Amino acid sequence: MLRKFTFLLVVSLVYSFANAQSTRLANSICSKTISNLGVNITCTSNLGQGHRFEVSELNGTVIGVYDAIAAANLFPGRSKYLFRFNFLNECSIGFNMQYRIRVSWFNGTTWSSYGEYCTVNTPQEVLSVGQAFQNTTVPSMGTNIRATVNQMCGLRYEVRNLDNTFVGVYDAYQASLDFPGRSAYDFRFSWMPYGTIAEGRTYKIRIACYDAAAGVWHAYGPSVNVKTPGLASTKLSSEWCGNVTLDSANVTISADPVVGASQYLFTIIRNESDTIASLVKNTNSFNFNELPVESQLEGMVYKVDVSTRRNLGFGFSDPGQACNLGLRGYTTILEQSDCGLIYNYLIQDTLHALPVEGAQAYRFRIFDGVTYIEDTVSTPSNFTGITLINFPGIKYCTTYKMDVKVMVNGVWGPYGDACDIITVCNPITVLRPMFCNATVSSCGTNIYAQSILYAEGYQFYVVGGNINEIVTSTGNGGFKLQNLENVANLTYETSYLVKCRVKVGGVWGAWGEGCAIYLQTNSSLTTYCNQTVPNLGVNVFTSSVGCASDYRFRINGPNVTDLIYNSPAMSNCFRFSQIEGVKNNSTYKVEVSVLVGGQWSPFGSACYVYTPTTLSIVENNEETANSTEIREETESINLVSASTTENQNLENLISIYPNPTSDEFTLSFDSNEKEIIIKVLDNTGRLIENFKLNSIESKTFGTNYPNGSYHLLVETPDTIFSKKIIKMSK
Repeated sequence: MLRKFTFLLVVSLVYSFANAQSTRLANSICSKTISNLGVNITCTSNLGQGHRFEVSELNGTVIGVYDAIAAANLFPGRSKYLFRFNFLNECSIGFNMQYRIRVSWFNGTTWSSYGEYCTVNTPQEVLSVGQAFQNTTVPSMGTNIRATVNQMCGLRYEVRNLDNTFVGVYDAYQASLDFPGRSAYDFRFSWMPYGTIAEGRTYKIRIACYDAAAGVWHAYGPSVNVKTPGLASTKLSSEWCGNVTLDSANVTISADPVVGASQYLFTIIRNESDTIASLVKNTNSFNFNELPVESQLEGMVYKVDVSTRRNLGFGFSDPGQACNLGLRGYTTILEQSDCGLIYNYLIQDTLHALPVEGAQAYRFRIFDGVTYIEDTVSTPSNFTGITLINFPGIKYCTTYKMDVKVMVNGVWGPYGDACDIITVCNPITVLRPMFCNATVSSCGTNIYAQSILYAEGYQFYVVGGNINEIVTSTGNGGFKLQNLENVANLTYETSYLVKCRVKVGGVWGAWGEGCAIYLQTNSSLTTYCNQTVPNLGVNVFTSSVGCASDYRFRINGPNVTDLIYNSPAMSNCFRFSQIEGVKNNSTYKVEVSVLVGGQWSPFGSACYVYTPTTLSIVENNEETANSTEIREETESINLVSASTTENQNLENLISIYPNPTSDEFTLSFDSNEKEIIIKVLDNTGRLIENFKLNSIESKTFGTNYPNGSYHLLVETPDTIFSKKIIKMSK
């Protein structure tokens, strides 16, 4: 009895020890990428009577279990201890995937527990059209096109045109279910829907695979070009291909014929991508009058390509070589009146093209027998003229051929016929037209000669009165009469003859034809002309006249007859306070004469100046003035005179603060007076602002005044007085 018990215990221990053993994939396989799905996958040790391999995705989903013992019984000679991926159902395994595999072994009675997982990567295969079909033309529409690998449970093929427009999808997996015996992995062009595929056309094809277990399609692989069989490609015949321009829209344009073609497709493209017409013809020709009317534009260049087909059930083939073609562009020539002339003023003289209706731009060029020079117009306009300075490097003493072309419909036409233009050998210059035989009002006026290209200097010969001398200018061809050396001899109301010449290449040219300049002044007031002066102490100015050494004023009005006032300071202004007898509320006529070259000019045009009504500020009208005199005119209109006491009382009722200020003034008024009038004058007597103020009211003003001193005039029906206010910087 004891022996029997001992035997059973030993057997049990041996059995338990055996079941406690486990195995896993060999180190050469675990965590590695296999080269193909037929690689033998072995274990670290072979246990029991055989192995069983469980294959799952990384997320734990079991793909399948391979029983090597059962497989060996079905396929004599197959090992009971190894596994290959291709031993599983093809739908189960994919390329570029990671799988987990673990192993159990059979002891003759039971299967052991699974050992530890090992990760195995399937080969990195790119799912695409097989290399034998890439960038080739298939022999027929019925040729089987295969993928690089038969991936998962089936494939589908997406077909697009070369411009990436969608053509269709062939689902080989579904087709294998709908048509038993058809491959779930192959594709033929003839299996696409009727009419979707063209002969002789290149298509882009890409492939995706189907995972039936998960019920999902994987992403498409890369596109590959495959061309269908068809007719030979064609293009416009050689006489029409190559930037040809047509003289008429009725000209018949032909393509090279293709044997077997039943139709030709002419595609007309503008601006590289804008297809304006697709003409399907039963013959190999067309003409431009078949295009839309708005596209039959002279000067427009089109790109034309040609496709063919022989079976109306197919689309058109790929086009052959594209050719440029268009209606002949517009041409123009120089105005005949501009041809054959000798040109002196290369900066000013304008040459013109004959205008073309609808022209967007003109471009000119000159040719000296060796080199063409195009004009430098970077943004051409529809202006038909050009000056010769626009041609870099243009020379004097040269005969050029000049021609011109025109842009219409965004396209330049050909250059027209050329004509001769000649540049002068020794340029001359004269006064500009605006100064020739013109009147000049000041000897300080800039007087210019016509500009000469490459000029190094200008000279002006001035003769008239007591003047006879030459003035040299190195600038832009201008001078002033006041630059004359004998300017003291210059007189107004005098005519001067002026000639010009120019230095080019270090040589002074000949004197050009002279022009008369009449120097005349008509000086008149520039301030208060036909206006009222704010007070008798304000300066009244006349215009400053070049070369004038003195000014005098002739004044006429009440109590003043033909009074000539000549300021001892020789200034161009006077004040009415300096004129004895001047009355308020009166009108005075003022005329001005100037002293130039020791001669007084005639008096200029008259201005009428109005003096203020009753009271006025008599003040030295300068920045340094600091005193104000209030003067009462007893001869004024019938007003009630205000006593000094009354003025002071009213002044005490008006408050202005702050004064001085750096910002604004505030004025308040507390009186029985219903209303007062406020006027603000600057130091020249110019009215800056005026407003009315009611009693028991305040107002702010002066925010925008410039820094300086001002006079505030306060007027009531019975009196007037002044206050000085000051605006200063912060």
